[in-house]
Amino acid sequence: MHLVLVYLDFLVFFLFLGVNPFFLFLYQAFLSLFSLFLYLFYSPNLHQSFS
Repeated sequence: MHLVLVYLDFLVFFLFLGVNPFFLFLYQAFLSLFSLFLYLFYSPNLHQSFS
């Protein structure tokens, strides 16, 4: 799952490189937060600590 996000990250990075740096910055920040959310959500240790 994480490899797919990394692949999409590089794909969009090369597509929008030089087009709109501000949009690229927003996309990078969103992808970082989204991947962090997925990592925390699917982490078994976090579920054990909550339950």
